[in-house]
Amino acid sequence: MDREKSKTIKNDIRLLAVDVDNTLLDFDACAFDCIRKSFDQWKLPFNQKVFPTFMEINEAFWRKIERNEMSFEEHHKIRWNTIFAALGITDVDGEEFEVTFREHLYDSHICIKGALEAVEILSKKYPMMIVSNGAGQQQKQRIEKAGLRPYFFDVLTSMEVGCKKPDPKFFDVLFDHAKAKVKDIQREQILVIGDSLITDVQGAISSQMNALWFHPEAKIKMDEEEELAEVILYGGNDWNDVVDFLMS
Repeated sequence: MDREKSKTIKNDIRLLAVDVDNTLLDFDACAFDCIRKSFDQWKLPFNQKVFPTFMEINEAFWRKIERNEMSFEEHHKIRWNTIFAALGITDVDGEEFEVTFREHLYDSHICIKGALEAVEILSKKYPMMIVSNGAGQQQKQRIEKAGLRPYFFDVLTSMEVGCKKPDPKFFDVLFDHAKAKVKDIQREQILVIGDSLITDVQGAISSQMNALWFHPEAKIKMDEEEELAEVILYGGNDWNDVVDFLMS
């Protein structure tokens, strides 16, 4: 989207809907820490192959979840058995290990650099809500522990809504919550901020909302994606960048 058009639309934004993992909280850092703790607890050898293998398999499973090809329950059931098989680790019950891992993940709350300071600033101008595909109580716990909760009037998770982003039904519920907070708000006055082009950006745009793609380590360059560049309000490389854009 060209700069002048994005400025015009930005001036009409009345509410921010913000994703959690790899937008507010650093899921990769949290996962690494939780895996180390879980391996130590189970007295398993932790080497340089463990985390990359986790990331590759978990990312593949998460794409299936986004396409409704896998449920959260199936994900939790097979994730660590699949990872252990890839690592050649035998005689470990992956389902039991999953419980340990998720217990640590439940308490993990490493923020993306600048996120806490950014939401404090943005909350002075915009009402904000959380929109996440993560497990409901887990996400609420992590947001609370990270010190983020006071800046958001609502936390909306897929488990509570009954469907996941980018399902239009999720964004319909988001809009209902927004209308309850901001009188006479329109869909195009909501800005969804997230790291996923599928669940956050395309989901928002398909539901007539605006989208800000948060991509500190993006593999896709905006100037190489003409179609995306035409519809994304803004692409933020870090939270300082996002604040500068929205508060100017």
